[in-house]
Amino acid sequence: MDFKRDVFAILLALLPLVFGLLPLDYETHKIAFYLVPFIITSIVVAMDIRHSKEGKSHALIGIILTPLYLWKRSRWLVLVWVLAFGCAWLMNESDVQDQNLGIACNIVSQLAHEKYGNQAAQCVRVKVVEKVTSDFWKGIASMDNGNDLDVAIKFSEKDGNPYLYVTAQGL
Repeated sequence: MDFKRDVFAILLALLPLVFGLLPLDYETHKIAFYLVPFIITSIVVAMDIRHSKEGKSHALIGIILTPLYLWKRSRWLVLVWVLAFGCAWLMNESDVQDQNLGIACNIVSQLAHEKYGNQAAQCVRVKVVEKVTSDFWKGIASMDNGNDLDVAIKFSEKDGNPYLYVTAQGL
């Protein structure tokens, strides 16, 4: 592998990391969620073909099946792509959990306001203490008055939409 010649192939292998960092939410940007990565991949494949003069016959494969294209260019690039894809997936999973914990904190604040009115403390942060199952967590909600509440958080889907159920002990 010659770095100068293969710079776009290397970039193509690392694209899953870039896509993992894009702030695209599927629910709000359904078309862009697929279109932006498709366009970026197409541009990088075209630049790689133009720059390397190796992959002309594999252009469509590069756009649709990137790992196969990278396999034809260089075997180690597939490993880089798989690692980048795995890292992007892990980043996305932690983002989903952070979003769920933010929603859980809002629910705890709502529960406190329902019970104590406008004088109720606000939730500042929910921290997971124990992951009981893949969709059930035990945690602690830290309130802005210094108190901590034990919380149970259950994540489920109804009609394809996510739902969070939060119970706060002491409310």
